[in-house]
Parts: sequence; structure tokens; C-alpha cells
Amino acid sequence: RTSFSLSGQVARHTYENNPRLSGAPLQLDGREVDTAPRHMHQAAFGWTLTSRIQLGAQVRYMGSYFMDVANLYEYGGHTLVDLDLSTQLSPALEWRWALMNLFDRAY
Repeated sequence: RTSFSLSGQVARHTYENNPRLSGAPLQLDGREVDTAPRHMHQAAFGWTLTSRIQLGAQVRYMGSYFMDVANLYEYGGHTLVDLDLSTQLSPALEWRWALMNLFDRAY
């Protein structure tokens, strides 16, 4: 048996007023909120190998975002791939192994 799911969000977060953040003497109204990516998405695949063993893979994407309140410095975003293997030991106990960031992507 196999499974597949997609999830994500698209959003644009902007300041609608001019808060005093870290003493910044900037007009923030209309600027994007720093550290708030516009895009975050995930795709997940699952395979049931036996009645007790499952294999999974996930691809996670985080889009670009500004790293400062002035919107001068931008982080380009990243995509990560994860794998996991789980074994049902009893009806109440599951053992799970995971390889997070399979390709060792620096971000």
C-alpha cells in the first residue's frame, strides 16, 4: 500500500503600522515582516512494506524571506529531503528511525 500527501502555504506578511522594533528608526508600514517566508510546502510519500513496517520520504521546501526589518538582506530558502522507517512493536509501541536532511544541505 502506498500513500501520498501535499501540503503548503502561500502568504505575504507585511507591517500595517510602524512598531518600534529593536530601536529601528525605519518606516516599516508596508514592508515585509522579516523571517516570514512567503512559501512553505511539503510532499510526503509512504509505503507499507509489511503489516508492521512502513517506509516514508518527505520533501520540505521553505521559500525566501528577509532577514532584517529593513528588508535589505534576503535568505534564499531551501529544500530538504527526509527518510523514515517505522516498525510497530505492539499495538501501543512503535519504533521509528529517521534520516533528516538526507543530502546534508546547509541552510
